[in-house]
Amino acid sequence: MLFERMMVKGCDPNPGTYQEVLYSLLDVKRFVEAKEFMYGMIEKRVNPSFESCKLVINGFCSENLVGEVDWVLKQMVRQRFVSKMGMWKSIVQCLVSGSVDRACFSCCWQAIHGPNVSS
Repeated sequence: MLFERMMVKGCDPNPGTYQEVLYSLLDVKRFVEAKEFMYGMIEKRVNPSFESCKLVINGFCSENLVGEVDWVLKQMVRQRFVSKMGMWKSIVQCLVSGSVDRACFSCCWQAIHGPNVSS
């Protein structure tokens, strides 16, 4: 919706405008909408930045939305991003804060670190 308004006002879509809309959604803690927007970006072949992925993951972790974190991690793996230690700290805190299915993260862990590294 916000992106459509930008286009009506003459702000053409490009990777920079996509990132700015995504950052705006994250700033106001509209994490689920940010995920939907990221999905739209990916469909249009505009990849979110590493920083965007990190902010979305931290936001989902703060809301304990583990399934959403899993989706973002999978997108990062597809883009060949390597998640940093600070990001894993948030993810681990999210995992241990409630009862979740830890199997959803094993595929991402193995994709990032290789099948011979135990999770």
